[in-house]
Amino acid sequence: MLSAETGISLADSAKVADAALGHSQTTHRVRLPASVDQSLSLTIDLERFHSTANAALAAALVFAPPKRRGRPRRSVSRARSNPNHLAEVWTIRVEDTSDALERLASHLREWHAYPRGIEGGLPFIMDAATLRALPQLALTSAKGHIDVIVQPHDVPTQARSGPG
Repeated sequence: MLSAETGISLADSAKVADAALGHSQTTHRVRLPASVDQSLSLTIDLERFHSTANAALAAALVFAPPKRRGRPRRSVSRARSNPNHLAEVWTIRVEDTSDALERLASHLREWHAYPRGIEGGLPFIMDAATLRALPQLALTSAKGHIDVIVQPHDVPTQARSGPG
């Protein structure tokens, strides 16, 4: 992320990441001096980093197709139902605008939304920045299972669709 999103060289990014991740787990923000006189510094929000990583892992577990090991079978057998498939999952499509993302994030916080398939208690921040960072988000909440799909503002959206 440091190299791709900030333009820091890969070697320097590795040093910064090692320094940031080497701090205690109770530290949520790490400030690293970037100049000799420390007038320029880099702040890394580890809580947000872990939050986004947990949400991305939940999305990968839910949205990625299962892969089977080995060669495909030659015989055509009846498709088996996926035991991880949920009977009712609500899909919410939201436009990628600040107002829409903030409104949805507020509702999701009220519903205690958390990444689906991730053990409880791990860092997770539900806000517009999280929704913007992950175009597909698989959540569980007090209202049930929810899939959030963030669409560019020029693509028509539906406020809510039924179980899907």
